[in-house]
Formats: sequence, structure tokens, C-alpha cells
Amino acid sequence: LYYDNSKKFETVSDGVWISSDSHSAWFGSGKELRIRHDGTDTHIQNSTNVLRINNDGTDLVLSTDNNVHIRTNGTEEAVKAIVNGAVELYHNNVLQLFTKSTGAEVTTTGAIPNFIVRGKEGYGASITLASDDGDDPGDYARILQHTDEHLYFQVYNAANSAYEDAIVAKHDGSVELYYDNSKK
Repeated sequence: LYYDNSKKFETVSDGVWISSDSHSAWFGSGKELRIRHDGTDTHIQNSTNVLRINNDGTDLVLSTDNNVHIRTNGTEEAVKAIVNGAVELYHNNVLQLFTKSTGAEVTTTGAIPNFIVRGKEGYGASITLASDDGDDPGDYARILQHTDEHLYFQVYNAANSAYEDAIVAKHDGSVELYYDNSKK
């Protein structure tokens, strides 16, 4: 197809071709979906409601040779996956959590960093620590906030296949120390 004596659109053996940069393919009665290439970057723009990408197959893969950014409001970082590096999570364009070669870190600006593990109603919440690849029962310890409002520091006992108390901090009360699961 030609416009003003210049080729704009052509069918080819494997599909269609828009023959020059900085031109767009528009879809919808009001041109709601636009796909274009400006010579450097490719743009997919939707001007109404939700842009959905559905896959009825097994995986949806987004792949790039560089960083991946998920942004809100056009420019606010929400998630950033850095090539050969960290994955960063943002709240209101402020970095809050990121991975690093030794694990992950919670960070903030101007406040005490806060990481919450919230149990459902009637259940406690815990953080389990596994050292040395967690390949031995003795590699495990946990911090447990139980529904009785006590805070437990526990170590795993392989002989009993259960966690044993090491320290119990009672709500509005005492702190108990344990040796081999016996209060001292």
C-alpha cells in the first residue's frame, strides 16, 4: 500500500511490513492501541482501560539483554531487575527491598526499616534461619511470635524432630532462658 506515492505497508511471505520508521500501526475504532518503532525504540501504547497480555501456554517470558523496569505513573519505579545483579522493589518510587549476592536487604530513607511476617488470624508467624545450606537438622533456628503473644527464639533438635526453646520473652513479663529445652 502506498500513501502520497511512498510505500507504507506491504504483505510479505511471513506477515506484513510497515516500511519506514516513525510510523504506527493503530488498532481499534478510536485508535486505542498503537504499535510503532522510532528507529531506536519500539513502543506499544494503549489509551483505554487495561492492556492485557494473556498466555494459555505454560510460561510468559520477558527477556532482555539489559535491565527490566516495571513503572507506575509512567516514571515511578516499582520493580527493577538489573542484569547480572539485584532485583529491587520500590514503594512510591523509593527503594525498599533488594537482593544481593549474600541475600536480601530491607532499606528505607529516614525511618527504621520494617519487615513484617503476618500470620493469619489464630496463627503465629516465624522467620526461619538456615545456615550451611540447611542440609543438616542442626543448621536451623527460628524466631517465632506465637498466638500466646510470647516471642520464642528456638533451635531445631534433630533427635526430637522439633524446635526447642532457647529464649522465651513473655508479653508484659519475664524472659526465660533454656538449655537443652529445660528452663534455667
